[in-house]
Amino acid sequence: MGLLQPFLYLFFVSHILFLLCICFIKLSVLSFYLRVFAVEGRPRTLCRVLAAAFVLWSAANVVALLNICRPLASFWGPLHDRACARQEAVDVSTCVFNAASDLLLIALPMPVIRRLQMRRGLKVKLAAVLSLGVVVTIIAMLRLEALLGTDWEGDVTGTAERAMFLSVLEPNLAILCVSLPMLQPLYGNLLYGRSRKRADDVELQNSDETLPSPTRDTINSKKKDSYDELEVSGVSF
Repeated sequence: MGLLQPFLYLFFVSHILFLLCICFIKLSVLSFYLRVFAVEGRPRTLCRVLAAAFVLWSAANVVALLNICRPLASFWGPLHDRACARQEAVDVSTCVFNAASDLLLIALPMPVIRRLQMRRGLKVKLAAVLSLGVVVTIIAMLRLEALLGTDWEGDVTGTAERAMFLSVLEPNLAILCVSLPMLQPLYGNLLYGRSRKRADDVELQNSDETLPSPTRDTINSKKKDSYDELEVSGVSF
């Protein structure tokens, strides 16, 4: 067996950790929605329903994975002693559900954003930031393709390399996409354009701090107005 048995054992453990990680990431997205859109109504109720559905689905997948082989040790035991269900069925159901739920989470806040009382340009930029999760959906489908191409009864270590890489990449990208709205100060130029740089240039040229800087004051006023629009509309970062 060589390294095959510890490889399959680590793959099994990583699969469970992957399911738990994806579940907690989706719950964090829903918690973010509940925090941002504080007005009670259908969106908040839907967030709670989806949270319960994600927890139940993840628990069902973990239970299914724990019972995929009997005895369970035969999952990573010698190949000729394995008595397991089809791994492909578990992979397909998990990846398809993840991709569909990712798209649902992306679409969930869009009607709320559309009804916000703010400039259209700011709406588009806010929707674009919240839509970056589509990248995770693409990775999920690529992961499904890689898992279906894994030879579970033959060269597992040689064919599972891409699937393992994407299994690590998907939750990390998901965490990054979830964190982006909180990193607004780092990409402020996306919301407020290049005017901030021009204001800084004017400020550098105006070396005497006692002299007024109209451009800087205008940019700060625009920035404050943008935050005020978000707060009045019920959005708070």
